[in-house]
Amino acid sequence: MSINQGAPPIPTFCLSPTIMGSSPSYKRWKCQIKNHFKTRGRSSIPRRSSSCETIIPMEDLPLDKQVLRVSAEGNIQILRHLLDKWDETHAHSEKDYNFITDVIAGAVRSRKAETLEFLFTRYPDFPDQDPYVACIHDRIFMECVGLDMWKVLVGRFPRVEQFDLGHMGDHLGNVAIRNDMEFVTYLLDHGADASTARYATQPILRWLTIPPWNESSGNTNMINLLRQHGATEEKFKF
Repeated sequence: MSINQGAPPIPTFCLSPTIMGSSPSYKRWKCQIKNHFKTRGRSSIPRRSSSCETIIPMEDLPLDKQVLRVSAEGNIQILRHLLDKWDETHAHSEKDYNFITDVIAGAVRSRKAETLEFLFTRYPDFPDQDPYVACIHDRIFMECVGLDMWKVLVGRFPRVEQFDLGHMGDHLGNVAIRNDMEFVTYLLDHGADASTARYATQPILRWLTIPPWNESSGNTNMINLLRQHGATEEKFKF
């Protein structure tokens, strides 16, 4: 997958496995993981706080951090107000798609599909370019936010259905390993190929049939569903 020529700079917070692609080479796969997590460490999206962390009061934060915090909380009313302030203070500046991508990726963490939809509506000119769309695509699967978020993204950028997750596998394998039957059924109904579904570099059934995973009733149902659609434990030939 090529990155568009002349596109704005790649967002600094995300080195997307979608952009990087998958590889049969273990050495390259290991390098991808190392680079991916090293780059994620520079994210400006608020991380989930532990019980021992001190939460900085909202009024003590700069405006951009306020926007990112509220985006991750999914409060559309407050988010709209803060974004209005942001747009007003940056009225004479070039639109910062890196920041907007941070905001949208943060909204994914909220698990509120309506917040993601609000942001896509607010920014109709959000670039349909790999560095931006792929980061949001990958965030949906990294955060395990479910089917509703996926439907919003596909509704805006249908081509993401052709993406994969690089070293994290493909859509179907990544969702099946989390035993999300609703999401898996949706993907199968929309053309996902169970015979090539993988998690990391292995067929998904090689993971799901490992004891004691295969003793779970939920996993048994998932295994049966995937087998009905052509999945096997046979190792892929690269």
